[in-house]
Amino acid sequence: MRIESLSRSEESGRPRISARIVWEHARREPALLWLETEQAFAEALSPSPDAFLLATFPLAVLARERRITVEGPVCSTLRDGLETVMRNYHRWNRRWRPVPIEPSDGFRDADAPRDRNVACLMSGGVDALAMLRENRLHHDIDEPESIRDGLVIFGLNTHDFCADGRPDPERVLTFERHVRRLERFAERVSITMIPLRTNLRTMYADFSTWGHGSTAGTVWVGLAMESRIRQLWFASDGREGSVSNVRGLQIPLSPFFSTGRLRVHLGQPDATRLDKVRMLADWPPALDVVRSCTLNRIPQDESINCGHCEKCVRTMLELLAAGALHRSKAFPYDALTPSMLSVLRNPNPFLAPALIPMYENLIEPLREAGHHELLPPLEAALADCRLAVQRGGRGWIGALSRRLRAWSGSSG
Repeated sequence: MRIESLSRSEESGRPRISARIVWEHARREPALLWLETEQAFAEALSPSPDAFLLATFPLAVLARERRITVEGPVCSTLRDGLETVMRNYHRWNRRWRPVPIEPSDGFRDADAPRDRNVACLMSGGVDALAMLRENRLHHDIDEPESIRDGLVIFGLNTHDFCADGRPDPERVLTFERHVRRLERFAERVSITMIPLRTNLRTMYADFSTWGHGSTAGTVWVGLAMESRIRQLWFASDGREGSVSNVRGLQIPLSPFFSTGRLRVHLGQPDATRLDKVRMLADWPPALDVVRSCTLNRIPQDESINCGHCEKCVRTMLELLAAGALHRSKAFPYDALTPSMLSVLRNPNPFLAPALIPMYENLIEPLREAGHHELLPPLEAALADCRLAVQRGGRGWIGALSRRLRAWSGSSG
């Protein structure tokens, strides 16, 4: 893989950085990878070789490229971290071999400047909001370690782009509404929201392959803004540091995506999803904006969450267990019926390992809160997840490997 023609431009009035991605082994067409923001943050965005390397190295590993050449210098700290991550990839799947990194201007060392902000990746989901809540509880707003910026990104979800590669207009409108909500939230909690857009997700074949690159594909936007931020916080996913399944394997490894100028931190690695919801239960600003919805179907009434997908129902169960569902304006319901839990049944085997601890942690709190009618359908969903894991195994891993071979066009 070659990462070349790094440049800065303007697209429809927005500052943009881009790089051309050229495949040397996989039979894929060259692609233009881009990232853009608003004019207010133009000076913070730069076409960093480190950023584009981080964004694309999972693609090179999955497609079994023989090297990654990068136009410009690469931070030696990032090189060391990516080599560690790629060795972990190889342990998980022997076909995913470490790929040598070859920058045209060699490797360099750099020190983190002390006069720049601490930022977090702010989707508006439970994990990100709980991480910010913990930071606010531990640090006064004027302390150096207080989070000042929140990065909110368009282009990382399955349906964000049309088949021809253009951003889907309806999804863009939904993103802009979400940004406006988060900006109002930001005023209440004293941070600055920075909207960003990228087309990186279009370079992955499907949801399963994206699972291997999603963490690096999120963190890279921070490396592109090193002139503004010195620390980037990435929220854990509520599985208490587990790396026992393929989905999200990079999350506990995200600190290895640091450079000498920007340190990446994993927020709340030992917290469960329910722990995080309980942190938000008495924080009205977060309860008003929390968005867990997968947005497979966009709510037509401009609601934040649809209230019907698995993530919505699971989050409502967690809020119910924490005694806070009736206080949240973000969901269309303040109570749940057993029939609403039917969406939890027959899970995707790819997601089932992550769902098991989340469902398990809900049973006792719901029982203690007196919601006995919800326990049978929840226990049935938990049984489905365990069965999916037992049946999945090599079957879905083999299917994923076949998709990866077809996607990369590689015969090796």
